[in-house]
Amino acid sequence: MIHPDNGRRMAQRMNPRKTIELDASHASLASQPQAVVDLIEEAANATGA
Repeated sequence: MIHPDNGRRMAQRMNPRKTIELDASHASLASQPQAVVDLIEEAANATGA
């Protein structure tokens, strides 16, 4: 598992438009699916898709 501080550093290196942090296990796709879907939809809408 990646330490949360390392994950934040790696994310910042990608120069993201937005990041979110979820109070979840390492399986956030399964435990917080709506938050993940919301982020994906927001990104898709921002690109005009």
